[in-house]
Amino acid sequence: MIYRKDRKVLKRVDYGAAKNSLMGVLAALVVYALVTAWGGVYRAYELETLIAGGAVVLVTAYRLWLVARFDALYGAGPARWRRLFALGLILHALVWGVLPAWLVWRVGTGFNVFVVILYNVGVTTALGSSWMAGLRVRQVYILLMFLPLIASLFLAAGLQEWLLGLLVTSYTFYLFRLYRGQYELFWHAVTRERRGSPERRRDLPANTDIQLSLVYRLAHELRTPMNSVMGMMSLLEDTRLSDEQQEYLQVAGQSGKLMISLIDDVLDYSRILTGRITLSPDYFDLRGALEQTLEAFGPMAQSKNLELSAVVDRMLPKRDGLSIISELRGTGDDTPALILSALGQVDDRVTGLRAGGDDYLTKPYAFSELLARIEILGRRKGGREQETTYRVGDLELDRLSHEVRRAGQQIPLQPREYRLLEYLMKNAGQVVTRTMLLEHVWDYHFDPQTNVIDVHISRLRSKIEKDFGEPLLRTVRGAGYMMKAGG
Repeated sequence: MIYRKDRKVLKRVDYGAAKNSLMGVLAALVVYALVTAWGGVYRAYELETLIAGGAVVLVTAYRLWLVARFDALYGAGPARWRRLFALGLILHALVWGVLPAWLVWRVGTGFNVFVVILYNVGVTTALGSSWMAGLRVRQVYILLMFLPLIASLFLAAGLQEWLLGLLVTSYTFYLFRLYRGQYELFWHAVTRERRGSPERRRDLPANTDIQLSLVYRLAHELRTPMNSVMGMMSLLEDTRLSDEQQEYLQVAGQSGKLMISLIDDVLDYSRILTGRITLSPDYFDLRGALEQTLEAFGPMAQSKNLELSAVVDRMLPKRDGLSIISELRGTGDDTPALILSALGQVDDRVTGLRAGGDDYLTKPYAFSELLARIEILGRRKGGREQETTYRVGDLELDRLSHEVRRAGQQIPLQPREYRLLEYLMKNAGQVVTRTMLLEHVWDYHFDPQTNVIDVHISRLRSKIEKDFGEPLLRTVRGAGYMMKAGG
């Protein structure tokens, strides 16, 4: 039968075998000292005892090294560690299999031999219950441990030796069957655990929820350091970089935002599968769609001094385009809206314009006409923007020339500092939270977990207040910041 191997299970088994072998390895030193000291064996056969003792010490040191270096050796390769462990077992069996045979030959079947036999029986039994994953190595271990002793007992040609030889032979045969049974039982259990019993297979949804919850937590943990990386990269934007470095920074920033987007997708997917989010084909989140559109194209349009316009088809699937415009106007958004429709009657056009549309184009239409109408809507939007200069006290910001002056003195600002001051002055007299700054100045819809805002506020404050009397940029503890003149 072919059994399926599980690395985690095998690692636990291998570590258990290595750990359990410690007692047997250390006991070998005590047993050897006892059997060589008893009956004057060391004095009678000093050279042979020293050679055998050196072999015992070397094997013991090797097996202790395997246990002490388990993590490093196992991490380098589980199969390699098992080969090294098997080599240690074979060397141990070879030494302790020859030792009792040598004692029978030199001193006969006395106390020394019985102590070694008891030790061999103990370690072979312990091996049977601790390293059940390997069968052939354990079978070789049994043969090397007992065959030399059995041969020496039968060669002694004494009744007592023959009886003892039969007992050891019977025990060796018993160990063969025991190891075989334990091996099959172990792999049956492992295979059944991996496949899952019928009861466990019925519980798979619960297990799936646990796994998805783990994926959710891992993705969340990945998001935190990515936020920090993006925050640090935003600080680099205001430092002096070469054109090539600026290009690298831009690519890295785009990659970082893409990575965060992918992590968010994993989070959302896990929420959907675990039931935290319920999807409905009939629901359309207009606000979310608008926010995603503005997030995707807003910075680009702002950098090129473009205005956003909405082109809406009336006959959308499952929803009328006019209801979208009405909902858009209900949120206070005055984004110009151009309605496209095959309904070209006068009443249809009037209905569309009264619903909040700024223009109405019937199908079929020329693409050049569509572009011209969008350009006109953009100019109208720009015409609505009357305030091109912000003033707070003696601080003045010109949105057209991007110049900042205080008390008639021009103040040079970095691009990010300008955007920060512009947003603060636009909302002068109101508390601006850190979240609002992240969204409108840095285009972040997450907390980067850095002090990027504090650094820029400190730089901006030093430039607009250092050589002037009245402070304008105030910190509202626990809330945010406010631009305000006077007390």
